[in-house]
Amino acid sequence: MQETTLDLLKRLAKALSAQFGDNCEIVVHDISSGDPENTIAVIENGHVSKRNASAGPSHIALEAMKEGRRNIPDQYNYLTQTADGRILRSSTVYINDDEGRPVGIFCINYDLTDLMMAQSVINNIVQRGNQGREPQHIPTNVNELLDDLLESIGIDPCNVCTYCFNGKE
Repeated sequence: MQETTLDLLKRLAKALSAQFGDNCEIVVHDISSGDPENTIAVIENGHVSKRNASAGPSHIALEAMKEGRRNIPDQYNYLTQTADGRILRSSTVYINDDEGRPVGIFCINYDLTDLMMAQSVINNIVQRGNQGREPQHIPTNVNELLDDLLESIGIDPCNVCTYCFNGKE
């Protein structure tokens, strides 16, 4: 991969990991050398996948390094799972040379585990109790309370004289 391209990808990796925080891992693979044991050129927030720059290649890097591969389609917004069970939302962008051969791979892996746990807690709180029933109206004054009470016993409030309460018949 050209040095200027690699430099740009390293800066983008730094920017994206800073923008999206500690749960966002960015990996830049340089596969132009053909050495499958040393493909990671830069990794930001490697704790997400428990990898570092000396880690071996991913299956994505190995697939891209197969002889004759050209114009591999990028993959966006797919789910992956780490060895310890965390769920990641991932995207993979292939960097190709002028002939369509992959020379690099730009990967984004966002750890969704904390967000999924928070969603579960929120759903548990929100869905508690009155499942399947309409929320109860909270009256803001006596007239609304009287209307609610009348409706609860099946009487239309429009059919009741309220002159004593509001001066209207």
